[in-house]
Amino acid sequence: MNQGAKVSTLNKTEHSPASFANRWAILESMAFAAAVVVPFLFRGNPSGHDFEYHLASWVGVTRQWSEGVFYPRWWPDAHFGFGEPRFIFYPPLSWMLGAGLGLLLPWKVVPGAFGWLSLTLAGASTYRLTREWLPRKESLWAAALYISNPYSLIVLCHRSAFAELLASSLLPLAVLYALRISRPNGAGRLLDIARLAFVVAAIWLADAPAAVVAGYALALLVGVAALERRALAPLLSGAAAGALGLGLAAFYLVPAAYEQKWVQIASVIEEGLRPADNFLFTRGIDEEHWFFNLLVSSVAAAELALAAIVFTAVVLAIRRARAMPAGADSAPAAGSSGSAASQPPAREALVPLLALCLVSGILMLRPSAPLWNVVPYLKFVQFPWRWLSIFNLGVVFAVVAAPPPKRLPHAWKALAICLWLLLGSVILYLPPWGATDIPDFIVRVESGSETENLNEFLPITADSDQLGPGFPPATVAQGEEPEEGVRISVVAWRGEEKLVSVETPQPLLVALRLLNYPAWQVEVNGEIVVAETEPDTGQIQVEVPAGHSVVRVRFVRTADRTIGGAISAAALLAVAGLIFVEWRKRSPQRNTQNT
Repeated sequence: MNQGAKVSTLNKTEHSPASFANRWAILESMAFAAAVVVPFLFRGNPSGHDFEYHLASWVGVTRQWSEGVFYPRWWPDAHFGFGEPRFIFYPPLSWMLGAGLGLLLPWKVVPGAFGWLSLTLAGASTYRLTREWLPRKESLWAAALYISNPYSLIVLCHRSAFAELLASSLLPLAVLYALRISRPNGAGRLLDIARLAFVVAAIWLADAPAAVVAGYALALLVGVAALERRALAPLLSGAAAGALGLGLAAFYLVPAAYEQKWVQIASVIEEGLRPADNFLFTRGIDEEHWFFNLLVSSVAAAELALAAIVFTAVVLAIRRARAMPAGADSAPAAGSSGSAASQPPAREALVPLLALCLVSGILMLRPSAPLWNVVPYLKFVQFPWRWLSIFNLGVVFAVVAAPPPKRLPHAWKALAICLWLLLGSVILYLPPWGATDIPDFIVRVESGSETENLNEFLPITADSDQLGPGFPPATVAQGEEPEEGVRISVVAWRGEEKLVSVETPQPLLVALRLLNYPAWQVEVNGEIVVAETEPDTGQIQVEVPAGHSVVRVRFVRTADRTIGGAISAAALLAVAGLIFVEWRKRSPQRNTQNT
């Protein structure tokens, strides 16, 4: 092998996907993430808005795993034990990760461990993104700043939105592969399309609102690239990756979309949860809502100011570079590293990220309200300030890549660190630390007395105001007047299967502590029957004949779940085909280099 071939091979190794697994970058990301969650060791868990909701889901999943149900769909503990189809609609990655940690660790340390893992992934992903354009030292700076950005602290400590935190940790990888597939004649394009498809699917399987944000952000990135190149190739590659990503996640997305008509999904954008109620500095419906909006709005305003300063430097540097005569001896382009032979200029990423930050900033302000009403699915993001997750990524990249003032080489980093420390100290001081007694909470969840649930997942025939504690698993329906000798006993009461034995001298209507839902299949003595629905509560009622009867209720696979699984399998085969084609294309190159 000649020297030129050796240099080429080394450069490919340096920037290959395997560099993501660089052990030092991972270890340093782990250390940065550990520094963020240190308060968890001394102050307990911050009981944010969604803390108990997520914890209850994790506990419920571990119980169903113990019953042999790996992918549960129904959460039996909601609404005082009447249940809800939570896991059909809530993406699976976060509750599976939380439940898995619960099997390995005490529950009181699971939230901190979840946060630490998510932030570590965020740092490693940011390192991988920035390493494409910047030296290792600058990439580590970017990882540390993205891990500790103020919005991530709000998500972790004030909102306890663990699913959103997990999804945001994947955003840097999505941006990286979106920019890669937008390059003209980029090597390995098919492989990057496959990678982007996997990342898009993972974001959808982590958090749906974050996935909507990511989808529009990636569309904007490839759109800017297409405009710059005046070519359709970036749009076609982005569309292919997006379609494959949706296909990979179809086993979740198809049932979640189809079965919305079976639940009260409109509650997801009720008063207080609408975009119109959550623009920056919008007065809330109550004092607690207003206080939180003021906090997140202040953080957004400070970060917008930082972005304006840094991106102004970027724009001025780009204009100076364009005005420089051809062939003139000049300094490297904005954000480029000293080794231009091995790394492309950071302008390739800075310009699309500048556009993305601009759009994100606009969407957080009230004048953008018409867009939230007409752009498909955008209103389901609920909170405009959720765009801070992608906005922060652009700001962090600019802070480490933008040319600083000549006399202050570390000006942007120092400014970001001071802002992060100021905002972070306030954010970490304010949440209610240790407000939830976790052992007591878990007991309440398992007894069915805990009601951490969402009405948007309540079946349309149910009324949450009519549901309460103390209802037995099976009893004589209200209004029935049975004769003496009626005996009702529960044989088994598992998450997705109920068995009830009934002895009655006359036909009888039996009411179960279970909300009716089309996926429940009811059998009486082995024969499928149509269950009735109690008009006030929405619970299942089953008519049994005189004598001995066994009532069996099972949560069965509906057609939409089968269709979703088939689409995911087909998408997986398509992605595997892209990887195989790329591997075949590279095989002759490897053989040539070896000879």
